[in-house]
Amino acid sequence: MTPEADRRRRRAEEPLTSGVAEDDETPVAAEVTAVQPPPDSRDRLGAPAWLATTGGRAAGIPLLSLYAKTLMELPRASGHRLRATWWRRRPSKGTVRLDIERAPQTSFEEAAAHECSERLSAAMINHSYRTWAFGLALAECDGVELCDELFFVASMLHDIGLGHRTYHTCFTKAGADTAVAMGVQQERSPDEIGVIASAISHHITPRLTSETAGLHGFYLQAGSLLDLGGARSVLLPVDFVQQVCEQWPTLGVKREASALWRSESAIVPKGRAHVLKRCGFPIAIRLTPIRPRRTK
Repeated sequence: MTPEADRRRRRAEEPLTSGVAEDDETPVAAEVTAVQPPPDSRDRLGAPAWLATTGGRAAGIPLLSLYAKTLMELPRASGHRLRATWWRRRPSKGTVRLDIERAPQTSFEEAAAHECSERLSAAMINHSYRTWAFGLALAECDGVELCDELFFVASMLHDIGLGHRTYHTCFTKAGADTAVAMGVQQERSPDEIGVIASAISHHITPRLTSETAGLHGFYLQAGSLLDLGGARSVLLPVDFVQQVCEQWPTLGVKREASALWRSESAIVPKGRAHVLKRCGFPIAIRLTPIRPRRTK
């Protein structure tokens, strides 16, 4: 084993924070089976069973822990934004093999894309596609192989609860429940359904790790945070990000996502969205540097 490989292995064993490596250069995802869902527990913050028990509302020690984890991320998030602002000004380097123009290839993907188009606005639909593209690209940079189909479905469904609210629980539960129902209809295995549901339910949990959310949950959050906050954008070629933003324009997503987040925090007090909102997440969205570069 080379020194670099050993360094990456040791870093993979350390806790991961918001999908971002300490130096923004080292792959940090732990080695777990891609289609094996993480353990589900009603005591694990963000897990499907926890959502079913609490509706997404934290209390007592879990609530204090949620605030602590969120506040610990603020300095790191500020650094990511500064680096991302610099990154947009440098020449593009590297390549990403992902074909962003491919159409949904399976009935499962088609069903998820249709559900996304029916329940979200154009801005949030495009955010879902950019989350898919950025998440897969970051996984490629980290040398991690995801199941493209499962990750596509999770990306299409991860925010549908924000745009089409039907009950007073955390919006991630709506996405996870839809994924479960759709997976059963598509006759998918319990493991495949569990991977998608866990990824969606966990994706807004601060300081997320691949051990708690699985690889798909880890990179679902990473792709979403890159799109809305610029996290780890320095790992991707500028031209690739530009291409993704041209394929799926932002369409005022910063303003809309901020408004939806504030609404979610009011509907589910003491939930993860409420804590993130109180710690400034909507402001971070409005300041994100991930947008197409102006051409002269």
